[in-house]
Amino acid sequence: VMIMFADVGHLRKVGYLELKLDDVVDSLLCMSFLGSIFSFLAIAGDRYITIFHALRYHDIMTLQRTGAILGVIWTTCGVSAVLMVRFFDSNLIMGCFVVFFIISLVIIYFLYVYMFILSRVHARRIAALPGGSGKHQHLRRWGNGMRGIMTLTILFGAFMVCWAPFFLHLIILMVCPMNPYCECYRSLFELHVVLLMSHALIDPGIYAFRIPELRHTFRRMLLCLNWRLSLT
Repeated sequence: VMIMFADVGHLRKVGYLELKLDDVVDSLLCMSFLGSIFSFLAIAGDRYITIFHALRYHDIMTLQRTGAILGVIWTTCGVSAVLMVRFFDSNLIMGCFVVFFIISLVIIYFLYVYMFILSRVHARRIAALPGGSGKHQHLRRWGNGMRGIMTLTILFGAFMVCWAPFFLHLIILMVCPMNPYCECYRSLFELHVVLLMSHALIDPGIYAFRIPELRHTFRRMLLCLNWRLSLT
């Protein structure tokens, strides 16, 4: 919105207030990116414990430990976002931002692959168990865990689609800032920003599509909204 207002002349691109608002928005974007990355890592770890250490899950993931993890994650995200925006004019900071993005993707990718491999081994062990309620309980718990991993994989794919063009923009800005062909891609910066901001709308849709309870809740909300509109 601020970019559009600046383009039509309603905001000065070098005004003090506009620059401060721009820093705030940039900090929130960086914070959301870092929060997404750390959330993927945390949820992947939670899925791992749910599937492979189900009986000890509540002993491992206590309420105090969960609160401490969330506190560390968002404190780190907030401080890192402010520092990134404050020193983002430096190519070193921009390069560190891009390298962090690539390393995080590699870690998450190998973590997911490792979980899928372990889940297949786990499934074979469950299949080899003698029949009974215990086996069915293991199968049900394993199936729920696998659905959670698949949902997380879809969320990660949406994250990649929404954020990758923006980071390609940063890479091009560092590698070929004066090349006319690179300038053609950089001219789509507003589109890249809109795409990464749309990630906040895509995630709830994926959750609603993948989780039956949320689908039912959204359906009830829509029916309630239609009922209220019909009364007016």
